[in-house]
Amino acid sequence: MDVNRYVNDNYTVDALAWLCKVIIKHKNPRYKDLLKKVADEARSRKLRRYAKRALESLPSHEVEQFIPTKK
Repeated sequence: MDVNRYVNDNYTVDALAWLCKVIIKHKNPRYKDLLKKVADEARSRKLRRYAKRALESLPSHEVEQFIPTKK
C-alpha cells in the first residue's frame, strides 16, 4: 500500500489527520498496522504526527487488523 498515493494537497492531509482523530476517539485497535505504516511512511509531517498520536492512544490487545484492498 502506498500511503502517499492520494495525499496531493493540504485538504487531503487535513482530512486524513481528522480521520486519525476519529480513530483515537473510538479506540479501535484494528487500525494499528495501518497507522504504523502512515506514521512511518507519510510525506506529510502533520499526517505522520497525527498517526503517531493515534497509534499511541490505542489499546495494546491483539485484534484482527484492517487490510486495505486495491481497486
